[in-house]
Amino acid sequence: MGWTPDWRSQLRPEGCHLCAEGRPEDPQRGPRIFAGRCSDAYLSRAGIQRGWATVIWRGRHVVEPTELTSEEASAFFAEVLRVLQAMQAHYEPLTTNLQMLGNNSPHLHAILSMRFEDDLFPNQPIPPLRGELFPTDELARDAIAIRTLLASAQFRDMV
Repeated sequence: MGWTPDWRSQLRPEGCHLCAEGRPEDPQRGPRIFAGRCSDAYLSRAGIQRGWATVIWRGRHVVEPTELTSEEASAFFAEVLRVLQAMQAHYEPLTTNLQMLGNNSPHLHAILSMRFEDDLFPNQPIPPLRGELFPTDELARDAIAIRTLLASAQFRDMV
């Protein structure tokens, strides 16, 4: 198993599927829960446990966080932390994970995952399993609750 045949082309803005999609409201991955100044966050539609989101950099095409200016990095990480804190408030997990892996999609993004007492992989990273689709009504309730938290003064004033 190796890199996908089109890997090198995805490193450029014109080959990047995340740049091409723009800033969609409800893409295939799940509902958008946050639209910030420089990022969008999407709650995962499928997985092995609830509380998984992806925060995608929406500035110029960047593959690695080291390509950001200090101002861009500050803005991006502030938005990542804002979403993470709102998710913590909603899900009340035992702990959280923050991952930045560029080996699946070469465009800067952060993966936020909540870890619970009944976690399927305690003391380990959650493997990249697609899992089952979450019930639509449950996903919608989670998305609304997190959006509401992010719009509240407590979370709005963070960035």
